[in-house]
Amino acid sequence: MLDSRLTTDRDEVDNVTSHVVRIPLPLPLSDLRAVNAYAILGDDGVTLVDSGWADEPSESVIIEALGHSGRRVSPVR
Repeated sequence: MLDSRLTTDRDEVDNVTSHVVRIPLPLPLSDLRAVNAYAILGDDGVTLVDSGWADEPSESVIIEALGHSGRRVSPVR
């Protein structure tokens, strides 16, 4: 499972359940600094819910967080 010490802009990745992980993704806004994405870890792949903005910082955090769980971005739904 994910290492909850992985942090993004003052927030930590953490396990909601044994198969659901909250991943805070950075936002380039002054008032709202992060959005929570959720990764559902299934036997047939990963499902992302609210995967944030389509930008490099968010993509990097998702790739790193999934890597800590032993998963890859592909196959993600």
